[in-house]
Amino acid sequence: MNWRKIINKYQKVAVVFAILGAAFIAGGIGFKQYFEYSILVGWMCGLVSQLFPLGFALKDNDR
Repeated sequence: MNWRKIINKYQKVAVVFAILGAAFIAGGIGFKQYFEYSILVGWMCGLVSQLFPLGFALKDNDR
């Protein structure tokens, strides 16, 4: 499959998950005074939200 098609197909999804990942990280930092492990949870959710569209793009590439 052509890389340009993969990028165009998942471009909107990648942008949404990039914003979501940044929101998770910012939320984790913002809630650090209320929840002890909020920074860790925020970074983990941010990492997962960045790896999620990458997994779909690689899975679609294998077809």
